[in-house]
Amino acid sequence: MINNYRGIGVIKAVDASEFTFDGLWARIWDYYSYPDPRVYVRGFNDGVQVWSELVNLTETFQYVAGMTGAIDELRLDFGESFIVDNLSLSAYTPPPSAVPEPGSLALVSLGFAGCVLGRRRKWVKS
Repeated sequence: MINNYRGIGVIKAVDASEFTFDGLWARIWDYYSYPDPRVYVRGFNDGVQVWSELVNLTETFQYVAGMTGAIDELRLDFGESFIVDNLSLSAYTPPPSAVPEPGSLALVSLGFAGCVLGRRRKWVKS
């Protein structure tokens, strides 16, 4: 991706699904006409900024590491002249939810009831 004009590069999935940002390589296209090498990589979900990273670009490619969390929009606020290579995105898969195990609770309850009944029988016999 090459940007010779001002503006923010916006990356979204065609179907508006969530994804994760895994990383990219970037550099300044024209270092001498670039006023400020500090740029931002920002992740948004439903219009709310989820994370942001400040990067200082130079004339050589620099790696920008990925971020955790689901986003539906990646904004590359790299200013006027930049090159991005090897942009890596992945489909977001939510972590599995914890499912309670009712069998364990039932076994513990039965064991406790058995102990109580066993104690009661000994107490009634004596």
